Amino acid sequence: MKVFGMKKGNSKDWLTKHTWKAIDERQEIKNKILNTKSARLKNQLNAAYKAKDKEVKKSARRDKRTHHLEEKANQVEQAAHRRDLNRVYKITNELCNANSHQNMPIKDKDGNTITSEKRQAERWVQHFTEVLNRPAPKNPAHPQESTWTSIQIHLPRRKS
Repeated sequence: MKVFGMKKGNSKDWLTKHTWKAIDERQEIKNKILNTKSARLKNQLNAAYKAKDKEVKKSARRDKRTHHLEEKANQVEQAAHRRDLNRVYKITNELCNANSHQNMPIKDKDGNTITSEKRQAERWVQHFTEVLNRPAPKNPAHPQESTWTSIQIHLPRRKS
């Protein structure tokens, strides 16, 4: 089975009609470029194609983000309806931490950015050594010892 032309709506159902229209316009410009022999006209069409291509990509990104967020919102609503708070938390955390601090620069005590991985690892060791190795408290907590009371347990009688 052969299919001619662009296949719309199946794999990219998140694209809006506006984006599809921009894609069609971009394709028309591309066809004009291929059919034009004049160098001056080709340059003008190439500039128009470049602008239209930028518009299409921007619109497609916007559509995808919008669709993705709506899909996640629906998943959260369904999970909340099922009282699946674990799933609600995971999706919320995924959306909130999408741009997490993975590439955040690590700074030394003076506030200078550390670039080498070895020095960053050394700084982490230094940080956790300071945070976790603290002197013992002056007034340690003394939990009271619990007193156990004896409880009389009577098993139910069996019927014979």
